[in-house]
Amino acid sequence: MRNIILIILALTFSSCLVSEKLNYQTVQIEEAKTLPDPTGPVMTRMEFDMKDQLVRQTLETKAMSYSIYFNHDQNTITNNQNVLFQSFHDSITINNTISSINISGYCNEIGGNDYNIKLSEERAHYIYQIIRKDTSLNIIVDGLGEIPNVNNENIDEQLTNNRKVMITYTFNNIADDLPVSLIDIVEGEKMILKDIMFVRGSTEYMPGSIPTLQKLLTDLKQHKKYHIQIQGHIFDIHNYEKNIPIDERILMLSENRAKTVYNYLVDNGIDSSRLSFIGLQGKYPLYKEPEDDRRVEIEVTNIEA
Repeated sequence: MRNIILIILALTFSSCLVSEKLNYQTVQIEEAKTLPDPTGPVMTRMEFDMKDQLVRQTLETKAMSYSIYFNHDQNTITNNQNVLFQSFHDSITINNTISSINISGYCNEIGGNDYNIKLSEERAHYIYQIIRKDTSLNIIVDGLGEIPNVNNENIDEQLTNNRKVMITYTFNNIADDLPVSLIDIVEGEKMILKDIMFVRGSTEYMPGSIPTLQKLLTDLKQHKKYHIQIQGHIFDIHNYEKNIPIDERILMLSENRAKTVYNYLVDNGIDSSRLSFIGLQGKYPLYKEPEDDRRVEIEVTNIEA
């Protein structure tokens, strides 16, 4: 009798694990040189974790896809998924030139073909509604129905992975086209100050940053009609891991770093009326490496007539 009870408990526990897995939600970002093939090999589920270098997008990347997974028979996502996706989308569209966005909805093979086509379309259009405010973007929306299991192994994982929407961003920009001088951008555009690096947790810039600061200083002296805003950014671990207490000390770090650049320019003869600075904390991560999030950007706010 004792053995029978143990067997029943083990079967019950196994059933709970399967149920929990089928309802598991995560976000996956992939690098792609061409548009991803959703019917290809089943992808391993990956945590949204910078430590594992989940995102390896570079400025040379031609396309990047972002996958959102749905619960069984559902056409909406959780609030947490929504927040993560909108943060990613805003950061990608602000920091890159996007030529097109493809939103493709999918289902697993459970259910009839007509039903799965309809459900995949509903999932794709649900995601479209989240980003439709960006009317300037070329957005293509399609429901592509079911993705069949490729084999009889890890069936539960395949069924879970195939309930998704893939959002694929195609980029225009390449590294050689990035602005390196103020005269390369117009009013309202931004440039990243390359090679400005800060000591971790500090407003002190590293010695290797000096040539870039000198180049900005020279640009402003030569082009006196340009007014700029200096925008500080930090690496915020909470963009990648959600269960870590917030360190209040880092909240002012981005502003103080921007102010460091501001002070350098003023101390070297630039009229403060042409300058402003702001700290944007970790609101606009680049989803590459931590040092890329610790950056300073310059926005041209006015060019005098």
